[in-house]
Amino acid sequence: MEEAKEENRRLKSSLSKIKKDFEVLQTQYKKLVVQHEDLNKLLPKGHHQDKDEDEDKERIRERDELVLLSLGRRLKSPVPSGSVMNKEEKMKDFMNETGDDRKID
Repeated sequence: MEEAKEENRRLKSSLSKIKKDFEVLQTQYKKLVVQHEDLNKLLPKGHHQDKDEDEDKERIRERDELVLLSLGRRLKSPVPSGSVMNKEEKMKDFMNETGDDRKID
């Protein structure tokens, strides 16, 4: 019987600690939600759209600077060794191989 009482005390103590930790986390969460809402109120409405457009432009710029390296067989027949492709032709060839149909500016 004494063992059961001791176990009960330990469980109550653990439960009390868990409740306190939960309350602290809940308070922190509420503060973060309020901060996030305040930040959204301060940002201009089109801010997220502008960010997406900037990310798209960055992806296109990175794709334009892409250096194509391949090991093994190509999906298409290899280019004759004497011919040289310009950057745009290489990019179109790469886009065709990867199935990316987006227009390159």
